[in-house]
Amino acid sequence: MQKDNLWAKLGPGLLFAGAAIGLSHTVQSTRAGAVYGLGLLVVVLLANIAKYPAFRFGPHFAAVTGMSLVECYARQGKWIAVVLGLALFATQSAIVAAVGITTAGIANAAFGLNIPGIPSAIALIILTFVLIYTGGYRIAERITKFCVVLVTIATLISTILILPQVPWSLWPEAAPAFDAVAFMFVVALVGLMPAGMDLSIMHSLWIKARARAGESVNLADITLDFDIGYMGTVIMALCFLLMGAGLLFAQGIAPENSATAFGGQVVGLYSSALGPFVGAIVGVALFMVIFSTMLLLNIRGSNIRLKNIGITGRTLILLT
Repeated sequence: MQKDNLWAKLGPGLLFAGAAIGLSHTVQSTRAGAVYGLGLLVVVLLANIAKYPAFRFGPHFAAVTGMSLVECYARQGKWIAVVLGLALFATQSAIVAAVGITTAGIANAAFGLNIPGIPSAIALIILTFVLIYTGGYRIAERITKFCVVLVTIATLISTILILPQVPWSLWPEAAPAFDAVAFMFVVALVGLMPAGMDLSIMHSLWIKARARAGESVNLADITLDFDIGYMGTVIMALCFLLMGAGLLFAQGIAPENSATAFGGQVVGLYSSALGPFVGAIVGVALFMVIFSTMLLLNIRGSNIRLKNIGITGRTLILLT
């Protein structure tokens, strides 16, 4: 692959990173650092390492076979398609709602608004469907590629600047005891880090969409694209955890329970490290990344349509 076309080759891998840098990173990873310092650092690393093969399977399968995982599952039988569709519908509904509330909080902080979380989240979700039906995959890719790169650079710089403030202990004395509440938090953290497992299915759909758009989908390009995106999500997860540990935990600032208020705290991390002006710019970019997460979550079954897979495929698309 030539260097001058590397940026053009990147696409689904950065979409993966954009979808992952949502609830798991800005909320779960930051909250882990804010509450436990570096106590859950190993958990975050192990979760990312353990899930790598499963996430890589989706794009790898699509690149080799020309089929998405949805088509593959649908061909196994009607009931498998129905069960998968119901499972995805249940998980996606909860995730979209949670990401919508988080996005609303970050939007309020980034743009200086004071709109209630639920109405704002509903408006943002509706906006994603409007964008999907007017542009679909290409809009998602273009928005995400730019914003992910900008937020990644800003996050790396912010993390480097706050490293002296991080309490370098694998379980700080000020961290709460590892009890039932902590265990449930770890379960949620592992489940969402770097993303829900259904993102592998989405990734295979993005490969199909990229192929229909006339872009390269050969295995070498897809593997490099995925590895770059996945490594980026791992680094970003660690950065958010370190920022939470250095700017919230070290200063004894408790993370807000409200999703909208916590979104403001996340944007405030950048302002604390980079100054108000740069922090405001990064806050807007962060909003775009989280918004693109909603866009990617809702893109299933719109511009990405499956053909010639019979009633099982139509049933699955209806459910998802």
